[in-house]
Amino acid sequence: DRLTDPDGNLLRVERLAHLVDGTLAVVLSGIGEVGTRLYRIARGTADLLPVPGITEIDALWPAGDRMLIERSGCLCLVDLAGKQSEVTRLPEGASSVSACWLEDGLHAGALVTMADDHDESQITVYPKVPSAVTLMSYAPDEGWVERAQVAAGSSGLSMSGNGLRLAWHEPVNVVPEEAMRGEFRGYDVAREELVRFTEGAGKARQILVHPGGDGVAYIANFSQSRPITIHTDLWWQTWDGSARVNLTRGGRSIDDVGWCPDGESLWVSTLDGVYRSTEIIGLDGQPRQGIWP
Repeated sequence: DRLTDPDGNLLRVERLAHLVDGTLAVVLSGIGEVGTRLYRIARGTADLLPVPGITEIDALWPAGDRMLIERSGCLCLVDLAGKQSEVTRLPEGASSVSACWLEDGLHAGALVTMADDHDESQITVYPKVPSAVTLMSYAPDEGWVERAQVAAGSSGLSMSGNGLRLAWHEPVNVVPEEAMRGEFRGYDVAREELVRFTEGAGKARQILVHPGGDGVAYIANFSQSRPITIHTDLWWQTWDGSARVNLTRGGRSIDDVGWCPDGESLWVSTLDGVYRSTEIIGLDGQPRQGIWP
């Protein structure tokens, strides 16, 4: 990027969402000349069309033929013409949010760092004890509800497509050299049950809940001796832990991953030096084709 765009002026794709009518919603890294960061590509076309007036956007999810965005501490619905309607304000201190739109409306989850009641006039011991983090969920008939206390520094919240299962990354930073060590945890809203997906994970990066809530896909390795210097793998694990499959089987540097529209396969981007490639892998670890509509 520094060779082709030394001043950082080129707009880059930051987020994508696949809408129910086949439209692809696209968030770019800057506002550009048309005064928006949100665009759309109609199914069967290659034209990047602006959705006007969306200058601030922190996250994006599909909501039928509309889009659900996070901006300025709230969750809003946006139609293809750019009309916005606020659905709810996020809890104060929300640091990681995941959401979906169902027939009855918004369902969401958030990791919320609780306010520090420390008296500034008192002596502070170093290192400072991290603030508590609370897992909260939102449903139209309940509003925001506190679900569980989770480890300080937890991040990367992901939620199933029915809003009932959530998962996140829990840091295990014993020394600075192990800053990427962590574990993956989950919560079942219907059962009010915490789930421990991993024990002894080395490098742990990202977790995605299956759209139907059947399990989780996560990027990790399980090397205890050299967790940071070894490439990660993409794993599929059922929610109850009865099955776990290594989908990439080592030897690759995974950069990013996401669910395909069928909900039963994942796109995986890997890096080989400066070269990036993307492939689609089924939950059995086998290559898939013809997935994208």
